[in-house]
Amino acid sequence: MDKSEQSTSIPLSWERILNMLVLAVAYTIAETVLIALIIGQILFRVVSKQPNEPMCRLGKQLSDYLYQTLLYLSFNREEKPFPFQTWAASRERKIIVPGPGSQADG
Repeated sequence: MDKSEQSTSIPLSWERILNMLVLAVAYTIAETVLIALIIGQILFRVVSKQPNEPMCRLGKQLSDYLYQTLLYLSFNREEKPFPFQTWAASRERKIIVPGPGSQADG
């Protein structure tokens, strides 16, 4: 292995493995909560005909957390998410979806 490969490779340590195990358990719990939230949101929507805003915000935060956790577990990110850091309110990610009449319609 040459010098440039050594500097870019991240050694796999016992600390990283332990962190990954903790995050895998946290991921499973968060995923279960998100599924319950989805079911609750569906039931709320059937009854009230509109989404529950606090549940929408929590769903966004949980899905962002799951995404951050998967990035760490797949070695695409070195920054550890909750519980190693504070629970961050979901950061606004701009997702652009072309609407009808946009240039993407061709």
